[in-house]
Amino acid sequence: MPDLAQLPLVFTSQSDPCAKRHKGNSESRAAFESILPRLTGKRLQVLRTVCDLERATLKEIVDRSKLPIQTVSGRLAELKQGGMIYGTAEVRDGCRVLAPTAEGRKVVQL
Repeated sequence: MPDLAQLPLVFTSQSDPCAKRHKGNSESRAAFESILPRLTGKRLQVLRTVCDLERATLKEIVDRSKLPIQTVSGRLAELKQGGMIYGTAEVRDGCRVLAPTAEGRKVVQL
């Protein structure tokens, strides 16, 4: 399996001008399936953890995933950049609360 940290992000909002209009479109689903191999490993583990917890801080994701904080922090930055998660206005225990986007949930459900 390739080192996912070295792969370019292919799931950015800039690369898909129709992302907000997908709404269950079969082509959209096919597109997500096509990027799924690049969204495996730790990136997918972190995304699944965020989805499982629904709203979580970095510390909570680290506790649940059992991954090092540096690994989780890096994957969260990639997932934010890729539009899979977002930072909410909520702060808990000194940390921003993160939540999955609809796109992030779709990827986890595939």
